[in-house]
Amino acid sequence: MKASPVFSGPLADFPESAERPEGVKVVALEDSFGYCVDLLPNLLYAQRDGEDLRVQLLRPFAPDMSGAKKWPLIVFVQGSAWFRQQIFIHLQHLVRICEKGYAVALVQYRPSDVAPFPAQIEDTKTAIRFLRKNAAEYGTDPERVALWGDSSGGHTAVMAGITGDGELDSELYGEFSARVKCIVER
Repeated sequence: MKASPVFSGPLADFPESAERPEGVKVVALEDSFGYCVDLLPNLLYAQRDGEDLRVQLLRPFAPDMSGAKKWPLIVFVQGSAWFRQQIFIHLQHLVRICEKGYAVALVQYRPSDVAPFPAQIEDTKTAIRFLRKNAAEYGTDPERVALWGDSSGGHTAVMAGITGDGELDSELYGEFSARVKCIVER
């Protein structure tokens, strides 16, 4: 019995077979990375000064867990000299962290030529609150949130982290806390 062709051309009539020629060994590779990674892209968390501010959420994926686990969340702020961020610069490193069992949110903030200081800190805190608000839907643990940034993103992470629910803040999602358990600056 022929399988239905997946493509056209001369190979469309090539018969499908599960037989293996003598000497061929099928090798199953063991996944040493940990969890698979699921991406929830372009989550709109705020609109300010004509900017759509988004979060890219990477989260571990384990089909056998059926949403029972809440992943600890790392909120990552990419440095950019406070200009428009190239949000995916460290994606390969952040994916590896996600494979180890952490959800990672890449936060976009307003660039300084659109909105001056403390806009970037306000945006980061708003993103944290948005992620807490949607924690059940995203499978993250709202009680285990860390804040991490590099370069100007590191400065933003430190300022947002140490001020918590205090200064340099906005009212959006104000019913949720912007406090974090840990701050990492690189």
